[in-house]
Amino acid sequence: MKKTLHFLVFFIFVGALNAQDLLRGPYQQSATTHSVKIMWRTSELVDGWVKVGDTPENLDRVFTGEPAIDHMVEVTGLEPYTKYYYAVGHGEDTLASGIDHYILTNRPYGDTSRFSLWAIGDFGKANEPQRMARDAFYEYHKTNPVDFMITLGDNAYQNGEDAEYQAKMFSRDYGYDSLFRFLHYCVNK
Repeated sequence: MKKTLHFLVFFIFVGALNAQDLLRGPYQQSATTHSVKIMWRTSELVDGWVKVGDTPENLDRVFTGEPAIDHMVEVTGLEPYTKYYYAVGHGEDTLASGIDHYILTNRPYGDTSRFSLWAIGDFGKANEPQRMARDAFYEYHKTNPVDFMITLGDNAYQNGEDAEYQAKMFSRDYGYDSLFRFLHYCVNK
């Protein structure tokens, strides 16, 4: 019994050493008609991947990145104005996936159909009004999809440091983590 207990404690300890936490993201940048960059942050240096497919259960294309903590994997070979689902992870571990993790590629060049965007600025205080604005937009987006999000500045008070961005833009409590999973956005600090 004692040997079994020691082995179990050792196994849990080694497993904890190998476990990675998703600290930021995933979020999308640099979207085109045929590609997008998926970015995220892990707690340790790992080889990251993005899996892409036509449903959350059928992610049949894999794109890999360099070992990193701040991951950036470019997903290419996509069709214009097409919805793809994705997951991010490393090795055998999936860190984020699901119905709200999707890419909607840009419309073809020259397309003159309706386009909408959400512009938001001076929102980086991580307070209740920020959460209320985010949640109201999320509800609006369910029935009125928005193609793009642009932030106008003052996204993370007081000094715009990485820790402030983490807490005020990317946190699950007050940030926009739930929207960045599927919205293309452009950041202006």
